[in-house]
Amino acid sequence: MLKKSFIVCVFCLAFGAEADADALSGKQIVEKDGISYSIISNEPYDGAVINFFSNGQLDYKGSFKNGRKEGIWVGYYLDGQLRFKGRYKNGKRHGRWETKTKYGQKKRWQSGMFKNDIRISD
Repeated sequence: MLKKSFIVCVFCLAFGAEADADALSGKQIVEKDGISYSIISNEPYDGAVINFFSNGQLDYKGSFKNGRKEGIWVGYYLDGQLRFKGRYKNGKRHGRWETKTKYGQKKRWQSGMFKNDIRISD
């Protein structure tokens, strides 16, 4: 049983690393006039982004479509605690957002339901 668990873990790590292999780091993306560009191609970026702190801890990850944030984005503090989690639609917060302080307390004014980047309810 332990051997099977080990094989499953190795399999997941291998494919998880491969999925992030195409992602750019936050340092490879620049924003101009509200649109994010890849510094590699100088085109509005389409694809995943993943950024790490200098200690190797995950900082944030998400994706872009036509140079705008799209889909689920998640960010963490240096100690690994959740900083934010939510969805973007056309570059604006849309849907349920959870934002926390570095002490794990909910940031009420930045959490809740959003539509077009406007908080509409708790």
